[in-house]
Amino acid sequence: LSINQFEKKSSIALYPNPAEDYLYVENKNINVIIEDITILDTTGKVVKMKTSSYEKIETNDLSSGLYFIQFRTNLGLITKKFIKK
Repeated sequence: LSINQFEKKSSIALYPNPAEDYLYVENKNINVIIEDITILDTTGKVVKMKTSSYEKIETNDLSSGLYFIQFRTNLGLITKKFIKK
């Protein structure tokens, strides 16, 4: 990873992980602007999309398991993983 890619990837934190009812998103870099969020299951199927209010994501409607969360930002895509209890 270049320093720029590392800064982009580490600029967004997710907690708690594993999540129960909510997953909180913390953007630690004012230069990264989140445009939308997509949650995918392990098969790549989109299970949830958000286009606003990114700080708190309701997860109580998701089944237990591993998920990928993609953030489309002004600097490109950032993908992270989280577990739903």
